[in-house]
Amino acid sequence: MSPNAESRLVVLAAVGDDDGLVLSTAIGLGRVLPRAELHVLHVVEVPAVVEGGYVWPAAELFVDAQQLVERMTADAAATTGGTVKGHVAVGSASELILRLAGELEADLVVVGSRRKGVVERTLMGSVSERVVRRAQCPVVVARPTTYGVAPAVEPPCPECLETRRESSDERMWCGRHAERHPRARLHYETPEPFALGSTLIRP
Repeated sequence: MSPNAESRLVVLAAVGDDDGLVLSTAIGLGRVLPRAELHVLHVVEVPAVVEGGYVWPAAELFVDAQQLVERMTADAAATTGGTVKGHVAVGSASELILRLAGELEADLVVVGSRRKGVVERTLMGSVSERVVRRAQCPVVVARPTTYGVAPAVEPPCPECLETRRESSDERMWCGRHAERHPRARLHYETPEPFALGSTLIRP
């Protein structure tokens, strides 16, 4: 908690062009957190033009960003009835989210999640990942609920259980599962050490 927690609790929502989920998550949190003050931030990153040593976005993008934030703050204020303030910034999204969080002494930051492939995530990272790693307060990553049907867990092999019992755990596998094949040892497999030079790619 920030030093000013007795007088207010600051929630910073970093919204994109279509981040209604981030805003609704922040509003929901604001309703249950006492003395919540909601700040809505939208960062304009590209394209930009250089003028007089300053970097400015194309005029229409800046106007669009201001209108987006004004609309979101109005909706949030009407919903929560509390203090809501809007911010538009130009530059690196993760850097500006972290900077504003520090300036506000935010107690909580809400960011969105852009689902990317493994390679793109590895090469580029993401705003949410960088904010989570570097923030000095709790971060909530808002994402839609997408539960599917979980794969069934197969029961343990009765022969393997019997082999373990008869050998007092000296042998783990029955004859059928002692041989390696694509579906071998699914129930009891201990992952082999992950050595340097190995490559692990998760879906």
